[in-house]
Amino acid sequence: MRNEIRLPRTRRILGAIALTLTGSALLGLVAAGPAGATDPTGGISQVKLSYRGDPTTSVVVSWRDASTTTTGSVQVGVGASLGDCPANCSTVQADRRLIGSSDGAPYAFYQAELSGLKPGTGYSYRVNDGGTPSPVFRFGTPAGGNSALRAAFVGEVHIGDAVQPGSPTPALAPVLGQISASGAQFVQSTGDNVNTGSLENEWERLFGASPSFFGSTPYLTAIGNHETYGGFGKGVPAATVFGNFPQPTNGDGSGRYYSYDVNGVHIAVVEANPETPKAYFTSQLAWLTADLAAAKERTRFQIVVTHSPPFHSKTSRVTPTYENPEFRDSLVPIMDKYGVEMVISGHDKHYVRSYPLNGKKDRGAVPEIAPKPVRAGSGTTYIELTSTGQNYADFLQQDWMAKSDPVSAEYLQLDFGTNEIQAKAIRPDGSVLDQFSVPRVR
Repeated sequence: MRNEIRLPRTRRILGAIALTLTGSALLGLVAAGPAGATDPTGGISQVKLSYRGDPTTSVVVSWRDASTTTTGSVQVGVGASLGDCPANCSTVQADRRLIGSSDGAPYAFYQAELSGLKPGTGYSYRVNDGGTPSPVFRFGTPAGGNSALRAAFVGEVHIGDAVQPGSPTPALAPVLGQISASGAQFVQSTGDNVNTGSLENEWERLFGASPSFFGSTPYLTAIGNHETYGGFGKGVPAATVFGNFPQPTNGDGSGRYYSYDVNGVHIAVVEANPETPKAYFTSQLAWLTADLAAAKERTRFQIVVTHSPPFHSKTSRVTPTYENPEFRDSLVPIMDKYGVEMVISGHDKHYVRSYPLNGKKDRGAVPEIAPKPVRAGSGTTYIELTSTGQNYADFLQQDWMAKSDPVSAEYLQLDFGTNEIQAKAIRPDGSVLDQFSVPRVR
């Protein structure tokens, strides 16, 4: 069923919009387990934004609520204030799914897609469940076309990992504070947002690090191996992942891999982690090839996001056995063919920036594709991120690396211009670890 709700005439002078609800076919798993997540009757929490359709005209609002709730909705209006609702705003009903975790009672997860929004426009919204509504949140849609764009990328957030600085609350809050102050339009994660995907208390701590941030800035993710722990089976993401991330479904329909365009920038997200079944990884390659071929014709930059990096920096993932060599052998030739500007990954828990690279055949080696540094504008720059302070000790310096730091935490800020990407790797305290530019790859 598809419902369309229009703003009253008094608000149309600010730009008429149609807000539509798109149903989701994804099903949650109701599970039981020992208590872990807090207050299963506590009402609305974890309000957040994501993209599913065109980011300039739509956004998805999702949240968690008590399992006893039966309905949820979003009130939304143009501008910084909702004004007199419901007279001067629109109400969109949400999909509801009951999803359990391995550490406690199930919750109701809600998702409502607001579409027909106006590009380059500010909106306010709040979530309702028939009881106490959420605070009012504000967001802005991208301007569209080839307008300037600032985006942020994070990796290896790993909420729940006891070895992180500040455990059990790693350095996510200051990272999000830096991103919020920067005015980034959205955040893309390389995965491993939590340590165990089926533990609701870890998702609770992730989204609780900065509720106002998640309610105002779209956040999307790749599927890391830790998102699959406690899921339906080996390599399958836990149901809580899909409850929390209503992502684009233009890959295989599940949101496990997908792509989207923002202001002439194409982001393609591939599921490539050590738990990904080889057959499932291989099934993505035809989609990725067609996706990038089409994107090259309509967008000025192409960014590919994977969890595992094609070029590893962790010694034990290079020798004596190379971890997932098929990722490098399959992905790098596609990056070369379509002139992808950047590949951004996590997993190895170091900061690494490569020289612009092409792949070259190294017959008999594993993997078969070796890195070949080339001039700027002729190859892909490969980035590894670890955003909240966890690092592996066995860092391996290699000659394809232009910049590396094995002990820092950072996020990546990208400013997309007409013909060049200006990039900064920024630490949680705001200091700059690395600054560089990447021209369009022709």
